[in-house]
Amino acid sequence: KKLMSLTLNSVPSITSRGLLSVAIGCNSLSALHLIDCKKISSGEWLEYLGWNGSLEELVVRNCNRIRQPDLLKFGPGWMKLWKFEFESKDLRLVHIQARSELRLCLLLEKCKALEKLCLKYVVSLTDNDMIALSHSCNNLKSISLWLMPPQYVADDNDFLYIPSVTDHSLQVLALGCPMLQSVELTFHEGTFYLPDIGLTLECVRILIQSCQILVLVLNGADFFDDEGMMVLSSSPFLETLELAVNDQVTDAGMHSIARTPCLRSLTLRLCSQVTDAGLTELVHSQKLDSLTIEGCACISPQVAQGAARSVHYSLESASRSRLSRI
Repeated sequence: KKLMSLTLNSVPSITSRGLLSVAIGCNSLSALHLIDCKKISSGEWLEYLGWNGSLEELVVRNCNRIRQPDLLKFGPGWMKLWKFEFESKDLRLVHIQARSELRLCLLLEKCKALEKLCLKYVVSLTDNDMIALSHSCNNLKSISLWLMPPQYVADDNDFLYIPSVTDHSLQVLALGCPMLQSVELTFHEGTFYLPDIGLTLECVRILIQSCQILVLVLNGADFFDDEGMMVLSSSPFLETLELAVNDQVTDAGMHSIARTPCLRSLTLRLCSQVTDAGLTELVHSQKLDSLTIEGCACISPQVAQGAARSVHYSLESASRSRLSRI
């Protein structure tokens, strides 16, 4: 019962049930290291330690049955944890509702091997989390952010909007993660018509200038317009561009993007202001290998067929919340 630190290294006979017995019986356990334990999965032991334990240090290495989403079972334990290590190159967190569930900043700081990150509608996401990510995950190659609408508070009969992520944190991210190649920004439909969603065209400019961005996905990014397309046209690395739910980009923007040196794949979904005239330059350049047109009523299948070697055309499109590339 007085055990304070436990390290299990290559112990194949230990299972989750045995670890739960330790968690229940050792109330003073403050440090737990699990290394190469093949039979331990996430389960009641992690939840028990999170809600009833006093764990301050948790290290998990090469335990294939413990997955990233399972870490959420640790619940309020994140508020007590001071050291956390989890060897993983891919982290995906979806629909975290309460701020007390996860010290996201701490988690991102400790995932130093991270190469691919997806944060989907994480309510507690802030600039500080992105800055922590930039300081620790230098090998990050792909990031997908599904952003909730800015929170707002009443101030003298007016509303003050507080965005979760701003241009500043993405600038820090771009500078701290020079290997970044793939970026997705998906905005919740609740951001439509809001005066300030936290991000502007400047964040795209910074990413393009600071990293070798090969893939860019913008879903519901109302700030992205023809000027943004002009910014992308100067990118020496961009190969894949996907625009979804956008009524700011027009035919002029399409003429600009046709000049992007390495662009090979283009997807337009629910882009209401792009017409056949906008695809003219792409037809002339014959540089696209792949073109996907969905839900763009002003683009005809005849013109689309001549703009790329492989073309997918449909007047229908998936709902906004289901559009995702990365």
